[in-house]
Order: sequence, then structure tokens, then C-alpha cells
Amino acid sequence: ANDDGAISDRELRVHMRTYTSYSDSAISAIFANLDANEDGEVSRDELREAFVKSAALRQALGMGPNFK
Repeated sequence: ANDDGAISDRELRVHMRTYTSYSDSAISAIFANLDANEDGEVSRDELREAFVKSAALRQALGMGPNFK
């Protein structure tokens, strides 16, 4: 994390490798789902929108089914 307010593919990958057993392809798919505008990073708005819309994503990242 570099405190720029966005999540890069690398930052997500490091976090997911540390705290989950997801494969690289699964992490890539999660990142692709989060990066709605395909600019190579996930903004706070993209993250919030993805979490609100996707219970599976919340479960994958350990945030539970009822994130608001």
C-alpha cells in the first residue's frame, strides 16, 4: 500500500497471497471485477460499488455478506 487512495493489481495480489489461499488466476479475476473502468487500479468508489453489488466478492475478501 502506498497511500495513494487506490489499489493496484500488485497491492491486491500481495494482500490476497498473505491472507488467503486464492490462486493467481482467481486474484486476477477478482481484480478485473473490481477495476470497473479498466484503468489498472481500483478506486474507493469502484471498491464500494463492487462490494455493494457482489456478495461473492465480499465473501472472497472476507467482508461478510451484509456489507453496506
